[in-house]
Formats: sequence, C-alpha cells, structure tokens
Amino acid sequence: MNHPATAGLPAARLEPAAEPIVGNQKGSFAWTVLAQRPPALIEQVRTAHPYGPARLARLDALRE
Repeated sequence: MNHPATAGLPAARLEPAAEPIVGNQKGSFAWTVLAQRPPALIEQVRTAHPYGPARLARLDALRE
C-alpha cells in the first residue's frame, strides 16, 4: 500500500549502512570526545572555582 505522501515517487533504494562510530581510533572525533574533553572540562572547573583541597582531590581522581 502506498502512502499518499510518497505517491508517485520512485521506490527507496537501500543505501549501504554507515560505518559504526567507534571511540578506539586515536584522533577520531569519538576518541576526542571520550578521551580529551572530560579532562579538559574538569581542569576548567578546577581553575574556575575556589574549591578546597578535598574537592580538588576528588576532581583530580575523576580526571584520572
């Protein structure tokens, strides 16, 4: 059964599936998001706020 919105249009062709996004290829966008952004964000938070030693230690542990 044809849907009215697609009436008269050619049948859809199946395109090959896109490559999966993986985070284990150093330098790829996904790797950067997972490996470089969190430590950079933690460092920004660390330097932007006057946290005490205990909280700074927890941020350092999170960054590691």
